[in-house]
Amino acid sequence: MQISFLVGKIISIDTFRKMSSGETVPMLKVRSFMDGSDVEIPWLPIGADQKMPMVNQEVLYYTYGGRSYRMVAFHGNNPDWIRKGDFGLNEGEFVIQSDSGLGYVKGAQDGSIEMASGDAISHALFSDEGIEMEGPEFTFKGYGGCTLKLGEDSVISLERTTKDGTIQSKVELDASNNVNIEALGDVSIKAENIYLDGNVKAGPGATNASQSLLFGNVVTSGPTGTHPLDFVTGAPILGSKTVKASS
Repeated sequence: MQISFLVGKIISIDTFRKMSSGETVPMLKVRSFMDGSDVEIPWLPIGADQKMPMVNQEVLYYTYGGRSYRMVAFHGNNPDWIRKGDFGLNEGEFVIQSDSGLGYVKGAQDGSIEMASGDAISHALFSDEGIEMEGPEFTFKGYGGCTLKLGEDSVISLERTTKDGTIQSKVELDASNNVNIEALGDVSIKAENIYLDGNVKAGPGATNASQSLLFGNVVTSGPTGTHPLDFVTGAPILGSKTVKASS
């Protein structure tokens, strides 16, 4: 049976052609450069080389017996963005990029690997110096309801939630340079020395601005405490039952 190789141009693509067998196969309509005739060719890529061509790309295809057609290669119609700017190539380098000009992966001479979105707003670089990523926002999620988020508004949050979204614990650095900690359980800090440098309000309602305005001063004990004894009666002054502080 005779095998003939032909060249032509893709004039249309049906990415969801339903075959009589029930399977869906992309179908390319190709116009021959030889006689101008049109032929439909199924596009059956292997798993390691899955890509979808574009209309107006030139192609090399073959037929055997004038009945069955198969695609061999795509060529021509090089887009304007090839080998320009961030996509430029040095000897031995490679770029994998969609033919619509969107996101790409680049392997450089120095062994680094670069990935970028089509608008280059999101970018990742893997090199000997480490991993560097840039983007308007990052969100990392785990199956256990854990989420680490670096927001576009500069808010950084780490939280664990239930399946219905109820916060179990959360640490947040907000856009106003405040650090907020929230937990259904306890918050424990253990160290040889603990320093709280600034005005401190403690007790139920301390995180509520209107309630914390009603808070009073804590009375401390000891010889250098704040009024440990009433100067008139000599009786000890009782301190807070919910807040304790040493002198």
